[in-house]
Amino acid sequence: VFRLVTSIAGPRIAAIGPATAAALEEHGVEPDLIPEEYVAEAVIAALGEVSGQHILLPRADIARPMLADELRARGARVTQVAAYKTVMLEVDPELWNDADTVTFTSSSTVRGLLASGPIPAGVNVVCIGPVTAATARECGLRVSAVADTYTVDGLVDALLATAANPHPTVT
Repeated sequence: VFRLVTSIAGPRIAAIGPATAAALEEHGVEPDLIPEEYVAEAVIAALGEVSGQHILLPRADIARPMLADELRARGARVTQVAAYKTVMLEVDPELWNDADTVTFTSSSTVRGLLASGPIPAGVNVVCIGPVTAATARECGLRVSAVADTYTVDGLVDALLATAANPHPTVT
């Protein structure tokens, strides 16, 4: 967004989590809303009544449609803008043959890595949040851990917990 505009003033701004909030703050924009849980569903709940509001939704080109769909169902006029394009790169599966753990930061990282080949059986799979974990499970992976806080720091904490207990049971 900040490649196209130098500042944002006037509208209320929501950030899905602390990394997005920090990026906004680097450009002098203080978000009005950061939900307690860093998922689209929490943004919807935190926004409350949106009927009649016009919402600009800059996001990834492959983002889940749920947020826009739910805002529209609640009466908002939603304009989506693909702020960035997700590009899947092929990865040599030999790179992870000796891996003990694989971490995923989004559903697209799950799909992107699996497009290059299967993950060896017994590898711990650690996910940044519940949406990513659900995608991993849908793709047939056994998820060892999900971050309690859906941030990179939370992912590291979950990774450290699996290092201490390499085969936890996660439902």
